[in-house]
Amino acid sequence: MVKKILFLLIVISTISLLGRNKWRMVTEASYSPLQGVFFLNENLGWAVGSSGTILKTADGGETWEKITEVDSVTSTLYSVFFVNEKLGFAGGAKDIFLKTINGGKTWKKIAASSNSGDIRSIYFADENIGWILAGTKGGGEILYTTDGGATWTVQLTETTTNIKAMAFHSKNHGVCVGGKKGRFVFYYTTDGQNWTKAPNPTGVPSVYTRTDLYAVAMASDNVACATGWGSRAAGLQPSIILRTTDGGANWTYETQAEENRLYINMYGMAFKDELTGIAVGGSSYKGTVAYKTTDGGKNWSEISLPTGFSAKAISWVNNKVCVVGSGGSIVISNDNGNNWKVVTPIINSTLNDIDILPNNRVVAGGFYGAFIYSDEYGNNWQSSYVAGNNVCPTVKDIFFLDENIGYAAQLYRVVSKTTDGGKTWTQIMKDTTESRVGNYGVQFINENIGFVVGKYGSDVSAFHKTTDGGKTWTSLIGDENLVDELNLLWFFDEKNGVVAGDGGALAYTMNGGKTWTKVVPNHIPSASVDYCTVDFLDNNLGLIAGKKTLIKTTDGGKTWEYIAVPDLPKDIKGVGIANETTWYLSGSKFLFYTADAGAHWANVLNLDVVTATSIYEVVIDSNGYPWISCGSSEVYTSAPELVGVEEVDNSIPEKFKLEANYPNPFNPSTVIKYSLPASVSGSVTLKVYNLLGQEVATLVNQSQKAGTYHVNFDASKLSSGIYIYTLKAAGFSQSKKMMLIK
Repeated sequence: MVKKILFLLIVISTISLLGRNKWRMVTEASYSPLQGVFFLNENLGWAVGSSGTILKTADGGETWEKITEVDSVTSTLYSVFFVNEKLGFAGGAKDIFLKTINGGKTWKKIAASSNSGDIRSIYFADENIGWILAGTKGGGEILYTTDGGATWTVQLTETTTNIKAMAFHSKNHGVCVGGKKGRFVFYYTTDGQNWTKAPNPTGVPSVYTRTDLYAVAMASDNVACATGWGSRAAGLQPSIILRTTDGGANWTYETQAEENRLYINMYGMAFKDELTGIAVGGSSYKGTVAYKTTDGGKNWSEISLPTGFSAKAISWVNNKVCVVGSGGSIVISNDNGNNWKVVTPIINSTLNDIDILPNNRVVAGGFYGAFIYSDEYGNNWQSSYVAGNNVCPTVKDIFFLDENIGYAAQLYRVVSKTTDGGKTWTQIMKDTTESRVGNYGVQFINENIGFVVGKYGSDVSAFHKTTDGGKTWTSLIGDENLVDELNLLWFFDEKNGVVAGDGGALAYTMNGGKTWTKVVPNHIPSASVDYCTVDFLDNNLGLIAGKKTLIKTTDGGKTWEYIAVPDLPKDIKGVGIANETTWYLSGSKFLFYTADAGAHWANVLNLDVVTATSIYEVVIDSNGYPWISCGSSEVYTSAPELVGVEEVDNSIPEKFKLEANYPNPFNPSTVIKYSLPASVSGSVTLKVYNLLGQEVATLVNQSQKAGTYHVNFDASKLSSGIYIYTLKAAGFSQSKKMMLIK
């Protein structure tokens, strides 16, 4: 029997590495990007966004329910407003206007505007009287209803400047604002019927190349603030803050103290009372930004909101604040914005990198500084943000020393470290506001010695090294043998390593990065290629890939050889080595694999139902199974699914024991019980095979302490027949048969 099991394991390994196991998606983003939010009270709230997304919470934002009955709407929804617990409205792109009369369980389209505008703002004074703002390219209009939305009349039409936001404090007092390059637009009403155009604001500096206004909020019938454009890249243009104290008749530009100035687009604003307000926005560098005032909008200062998405909308009721935005991200505060909590289970992000840790922990990171992780081999995912120093740039690379200590290379020169498996992060290389400086690869040999590669400017390479855990760094900038921006690195120890990047940059070091030797691969069609991804099987065999190019080394990076990949559709973004002959390449709409060291290739996406359009990285786990990271926080693998295991007796057994499953025969589930003695160490596996030697399930694949366990095996997706289950741990191996009868 032992010889037969060994033979079966060889067959199984070959089949899995050929990519024939069925692929499955193990996680995906929880929500589409969000654009609007409204809380009726501290418990009841709704959020709307892309692809007709509508979410509802009844527990103060802790959990959200996806609403599916939305009358076939696929357009983006921008705004939502509820009159009471039953009656609500939502508006979106191309005049989409929805109404619900059952608290948001179902929504129906109703007619409103007919100018193909985007319904950006909604306000109802009661069940009958309401207003909507429909913005158009170059203008917009305000419409009014007195019969709950059955019919509408146009109160205001603007034809020269974009109108983006509207707000009311009461049914008689409202304002709307907008702007475009070099021009503002303001209207106000004091009777809810007639709108008057206000003059341009006073005190606006001449530094602005754009004057877009995206948000407005009223603190009282008289006091209101508007915000919008801000930019550092286009020159120091502070985030616009405008204020009125006479109901919108006149506006002034509020200059902020230099230490409080932000240079970011601000998209949402809300006031709790006449003095206290928060504006929100975001950028690729800062991540989420929150600006708070306690004097009615005259002075603003940044408050910490350590997340990476661009905030699009905010709602504030009593002490409850909720902010939503890109990445399907939702954060809540129960103390007026002093402390924040991310409540989105899985952030919607492009996952630039993925890794499998020795304890089968799966981790991935990407856009918005997003970081997702699973402690159960792809089950039960969670997410956080790689944020520190009040910034949260995109994650380009991750590296973990063990299940707790890890590092992230980020844009804007950031390197972050976690000691709790990714739940919290701190910067060990501080950020810079210079967008041309970035880190693309990170690796640590131990907690003291680490290496980072990236760029110091356009077409300028950067190599950084620390020997004290990131307290200090030595840098090599623009070395003649590195030349261009560096995208990847691989160090075998503290002295020997390889780096590569744009423009054919490819070099190795034997003295820890003090000096580098440039390498040009043999037989390569063009020496100038952008390399972006690397994997090594051991200290000799490695692959580097990039712009439709794959190169191989068998001597640890000292020499490289070009490997042709016929019919490769686009650039390679990820590479993974399963063994000496089986490799994977990933990219946009393809996942190629070879089982003969590159002599022949096949596209896995032509064989399996992997729906991801872009695959960014591929990594091979300790069992030889590939995992891929994609857009929308999707992760796929061909590894068999792990099921739950429960310890039923914590007493210490005297010896290993694998018991007969019960019931047997079974349909469709059975329980397998086993015991581990005190001598157990390392990983424990319990797997199920069919009589052809194909693995059909991995029930256990983790480190376990001594004790007695039982596992439930659900075979509802399998055909009737005889199956073999095998327990392996600390040199012990035992197999038993079971019969499935349907």
